[in-house]
Amino acid sequence: MDAGSFAVVEHERALIKENTQAREQYENDLAEWQSKKSKDRGLKPEAKAIKTCVTDDLTIEALADLLVTNARGVLNRKDELAHMFGSFDQYKSHAKGSDVSRYLSVHTGAFLAVDRRSDDRHYRILQPRVCVTGGIQPKILRRALTEDFFERGLPARFLFAYPPFRPDRWSEATVPDDLRKAVLERFEELWLLQPEAHDNGSRPKLLRLEADAKPAFVAFYNETGSASAEVDERGEAAWCKLGGYAARLALVGQLAHDPNAEVINCEVMQAACDLARWFGNEAVRIYAELAETREQRELREFIEFIERRGGEVTLRDAITYYWPLKNQPEKAKQQFEQLEKAGRGKWEDFRPSKGGRPTRIFRLLQSSASAKPPQSRGKKPSCADADAVESDRNTPPDDADSDVEDWPEDARIEGDKIIFG
Repeated sequence: MDAGSFAVVEHERALIKENTQAREQYENDLAEWQSKKSKDRGLKPEAKAIKTCVTDDLTIEALADLLVTNARGVLNRKDELAHMFGSFDQYKSHAKGSDVSRYLSVHTGAFLAVDRRSDDRHYRILQPRVCVTGGIQPKILRRALTEDFFERGLPARFLFAYPPFRPDRWSEATVPDDLRKAVLERFEELWLLQPEAHDNGSRPKLLRLEADAKPAFVAFYNETGSASAEVDERGEAAWCKLGGYAARLALVGQLAHDPNAEVINCEVMQAACDLARWFGNEAVRIYAELAETREQRELREFIEFIERRGGEVTLRDAITYYWPLKNQPEKAKQQFEQLEKAGRGKWEDFRPSKGGRPTRIFRLLQSSASAKPPQSRGKKPSCADADAVESDRNTPPDDADSDVEDWPEDARIEGDKIIFG
């Protein structure tokens, strides 16, 4: 999240400095005004509106205040999205659900109306620009996305990304300084873009499609319709929003390439459609995972453990390296039995080339996790699934205890002892 939004945060730093200078100037002007006699004062100085592009804690009323004076919009950047979901309607005793409805309207970017009786403020904001980004723990997400939120379509407005688990590994990789500099320079160009003049003030400038970009978009738009008919109600809501998201992503992509672009080309549009398609598959996978029973989740996580070890494990691997089955050979056997009955894997005997007792290895027949669609939608069958692992190895997994491959099946570990039988 830091890498994706650092340029916006840097712009906020510049605005903070500008706001500080404006505040100091206002205080000086006000002090000078107050020091004069009444007949010589003239108009009382007014404080300038706060300029901002990043927020963290917003009510709809506070959002309206910001948008009135920051027409370019704001980014609501939250380290923990659970706070946002939990804050909806927290100050409203009679209008439950109104905050969610307002955010659904803001997502369209067309119109926002807020009326305050307490201080008689009335806002009518055309083209409100509000972005939301943040992170959340999967278990918290399962609790936060209530059935009411799904019925209202709130999750469908989010683009989710839930990478598979990978053990921490030290890396020296960083964002190169020249790349950071280039991104900051490009964002400075984007900040300078202006809306078009209009009879009623201003309006967003439209970027039209090149002749060969439109068929690519139309094909994807039709694809989202077909995809929405093949999934459940939650997946349908997500896919129905992705046609619009492809257009938004194409706009972002084209301006990132050229801030002065007048049209969106086919290459950018196709890339935007590919990205939107990925988000659609990811949403279906995540929704399925959120709806899992406890037993389904345990089985999926066990499959993911086997995948991380190359798609094949021994019983000893399971009770040694997989924490939920640590020192539990009987439970591990039950898990393997469930996978075998479901057709997800089978036992094979491995015979060492130098003799010795054979070792039983459980090998997955399908490497994708249970909550993941069996095949990604789209027209790129040649693209490999990054999570897929298929192995033709005829050797057991390498690990620190490979010199005891021929443990009997009833072996188990208790503390610092190995128990046989």
